[in-house]
Amino acid sequence: MFGVNEELEKQGLCIKTLRNNVTHVNAVDDAITIRCPKLPKDTDARIGVRRDPKNPDKEEKIFGYNLVLSTSVELQLKLELLVAVTNIAGNAEEGSQIIANNEQLHSHHEADVKIDIADAKYDIIKNYQYIRGKGSIPIIDYNRRNEDLSKSAMLNRGYDQNGLAL
Repeated sequence: MFGVNEELEKQGLCIKTLRNNVTHVNAVDDAITIRCPKLPKDTDARIGVRRDPKNPDKEEKIFGYNLVLSTSVELQLKLELLVAVTNIAGNAEEGSQIIANNEQLHSHHEADVKIDIADAKYDIIKNYQYIRGKGSIPIIDYNRRNEDLSKSAMLNRGYDQNGLAL
């Protein structure tokens, strides 16, 4: 193509390709399709945000997917068993996925869930309503992001700025 191979052979050289962004070559008219190396190959993945594991006060961007797992703790067996999985784009809202996972569980098993334990991402009203509606007890880490934590709001509720009762 373009006479490159012939010229290399005359000189006794060859090119070893380490990386290639060519996705298609049309041998009829020598047209080449090149993929931009900056664009991801997976067009369904998205950019999301998570807490930085090294510094929880900072957020970091991540690219890819978010895997939401639900497990069942079986005390008699001393096991934690995987019972439901939901795979969502990295930028999707994870907070309501506990409902999707529980529906997945109930559609395949006659499970009697007694307690649902979740982290602060799941601290939204509809999760409490759903879990209680199924007869389970929700234990969800408190999420302060929707609270007015200004000094005046805390004082109006009878607390100091650290949340301690006055």
